[in-house]
Amino acid sequence: MFRDYCSDRMIVQERVGGTPFSRLQPGALAHDRAVEIADELVESVVDQIVVRGIFHADLHPGNLILDDERESDGSSTITLIDFGSVGIVESSMRRLLVPMLIGMAN
Repeated sequence: MFRDYCSDRMIVQERVGGTPFSRLQPGALAHDRAVEIADELVESVVDQIVVRGIFHADLHPGNLILDDERESDGSSTITLIDFGSVGIVESSMRRLLVPMLIGMAN
């Protein structure tokens, strides 16, 4: 977001390049890379919920963008767009969620 150009009525944001997940063809990614991307996405959502307490509440393939440009380490960037719908988890609820998530992971 470019705060200097934003107002109460308008948000100016950076343009995101890449391919929406909704336009990825089956088999476009190697299986191992697809699993890695899924793991990164789940980690991001858990971080949003447990650490930050604010999360993207409208995740669907059109709101997930896979950057076509590879990073120097060979990874791709996943960008979440359209935060028009977010959820909020109070800190007291997050304290209860952490033991449950640890139990599920175990």
